[in-house]
Amino acid sequence: MGRFWDPAYQCFTFNQDDMTLTIEEYSALLRIDNVQLNKIYVKEPKPMTFKQKLVRLTGMTDTWAKILIRKKNKVSCVPWFSL
Repeated sequence: MGRFWDPAYQCFTFNQDDMTLTIEEYSALLRIDNVQLNKIYVKEPKPMTFKQKLVRLTGMTDTWAKILIRKKNKVSCVPWFSL
């Protein structure tokens, strides 16, 4: 069965047919006893911090952001001249 598994596609491929695991098979593999079929299980994303947003928007490095971010009256800020 291992030769039919496509890790990038995350399913089994037999010629033109694709097969994926059922909820019951996933729960057996992961040893989860109380899977509820009418629910969707997702991992909740962590909210981005001010530094992460700044790095993503400006394209600068994490070190650059760490040096320039200042606390002013309990608020994170960056001087205009550094942007």
